[in-house]
Amino acid sequence: MREDDAFLTEYAKEAYSSCIVRRDTAGGTGEITAVTLDIKKLSALPPAIKRRVIREGAAEIAGLVNIGGGHIESVIALLNNETGKQVCLPRGVTAKRVYGELTLKSERAAPGCSGKCFSYKLTPESVQFIPEINKHIRASFSPPGHENGYTKIFRYDNISLRFRSRLPGDFLRLEGAGRRKLQDYFTDRKTPRDMRDSVPLVAAGSEILWILDGSGKDGEGRVNGCYKAVPGNEIIYVSVY
Repeated sequence: MREDDAFLTEYAKEAYSSCIVRRDTAGGTGEITAVTLDIKKLSALPPAIKRRVIREGAAEIAGLVNIGGGHIESVIALLNNETGKQVCLPRGVTAKRVYGELTLKSERAAPGCSGKCFSYKLTPESVQFIPEINKHIRASFSPPGHENGYTKIFRYDNISLRFRSRLPGDFLRLEGAGRRKLQDYFTDRKTPRDMRDSVPLVAAGSEILWILDGSGKDGEGRVNGCYKAVPGNEIIYVSVY
């Protein structure tokens, strides 16, 4: 069995090298931040080798911590999907299909995170697994399907949304209460200090739009409970399930 595994590993490394179109590196550091693969060559590989090749790409840019078989299968599904589709993986890795190429790209976590902290960019028309809370999050311009979970609607307007834990300077705006520090909100809620870093948030910069602590509290970015467009504003559906 060891010989078989060694053979597959070597075969996969050679296949990975042959599928690479290019590597992108961070300026000044030489760190590899993205790997682009040829979809035609990748699709022609046996399933077991195909999985290993994708794992090689993920490992090269971000390591394999928290990246499991389900994540790899979601990337493989992109090979038969339309151009522009993407999936998000743990550790800030995205996989995106653009015509005949599949790009695995690393987006490092937001600065200031430590311990239990996490941060993921919410990209429209994508689904990603969040290992820190063992749930999926979906961002889309279309209403959700029949997933069992929670959905909020936000004005989008090309702002950058993140699904993350708290950071210094976070605040929210509550109806009838105005602007409040997130720290004060946690104090009023009597949220234990050792649990605050693990409370999931949807944020636009330092402004918190959704606190997933069971309170149902939102900032003013939410469209109040209705599935309808807001005149002059594009909306995005964010679902956690």
